[in-house]
Amino acid sequence: TLYSDSHSVLFHDYFLPSLKNTDLELHAIKSEQIGSGIFMEKWWQQSMLQKIDVILEAIKENFNNIFVYSDVDIVFFQKISQDLLSRMNQKKADILFQSDCYDSSYYNAGFFACRANETTLALWEECREKSQEAISHWTGKNEQDILNEMLNLNKKMITFWCLPWDKYYTPKERIINL
Repeated sequence: TLYSDSHSVLFHDYFLPSLKNTDLELHAIKSEQIGSGIFMEKWWQQSMLQKIDVILEAIKENFNNIFVYSDVDIVFFQKISQDLLSRMNQKKADILFQSDCYDSSYYNAGFFACRANETTLALWEECREKSQEAISHWTGKNEQDILNEMLNLNKKMITFWCLPWDKYYTPKERIINL
């Protein structure tokens, strides 16, 4: 995980204590605060490049293994390693994402299990490049938007799935069309 001063309370008061419920090994990086840390502010976008750099480094350090990346606004309630490994192998997945919406149509870049390989390395390198372009041209897109566009445009480049909503919950409102 990666956090800065603006998210220190989340890290220390929620994320870190909840890790005792898991069987995950923590590798936390405290980054230098860029801007205020307010969501989607231009400087916040810049800090997302640091997040991608941490993911790229994790892929390189864990090559041919599986790791979990998590933002610090995640809370854990139970052990998940065996469940994630089983799902990764069953689906032959490169990445298993938490859904960022009720219908699993938008993938969360803030929590995922990743198989560190050439495919995931190429995905995140391209995501970083496109994120840098988005910042340079101020498109208003964040790394998660860019990642989702890449996944939806070229589904064959990587094998990915959403984790089940009932076990890897995100508190987005359910959208109901009437």
